[in-house]
Amino acid sequence: MFNLKFILDLFTKGFYNEEDNINLNQIIIESKYKKPNIYIPLVISSCCFLLSGYIAFIYSIWIYFIISLITTFISINHWRDVRKGPRRTADLIGAKISFLVFFLSGCFSIPNNILWTFAVPNCVLMVILYYLSNHFRNQGQKIWIYIHFLFHILVAIEQAVVVYCIGNF
Repeated sequence: MFNLKFILDLFTKGFYNEEDNINLNQIIIESKYKKPNIYIPLVISSCCFLLSGYIAFIYSIWIYFIISLITTFISINHWRDVRKGPRRTADLIGAKISFLVFFLSGCFSIPNNILWTFAVPNCVLMVILYYLSNHFRNQGQKIWIYIHFLFHILVAIEQAVVVYCIGNF
């Protein structure tokens, strides 16, 4: 028999643990009672993922256009009203798939001079910001939102560079 919960639990295993659930519960409580939504910066930074979609559209690279569009809307949908459930799971899965596609594409499409002087350092900084935002979130410090905002911006720039290089080289 088809068990959707089992499949989702299996696919999302390792994305969060019990400690993360406690922190997520705090985020959920905050998002319900704070008006305006304190996660609006993350909604706005999620919109930046459309940059790579726009570039992909200009160059008629439809798979990257579709991936960018889907990633953007999934991310916006999660941050506009943070809750545990399918929207959060979709964001976690979509972000990881998008990262893999753009990372692997970038490894093969970005010229070496750009790859080593910009793309690799930017990717390292993205990973650092991602883990810093999680660290500060786990400590209950609100600065994590702005660190994650910067993470989103760097992801958007990196994706745009990948699509631009695919379209031009």
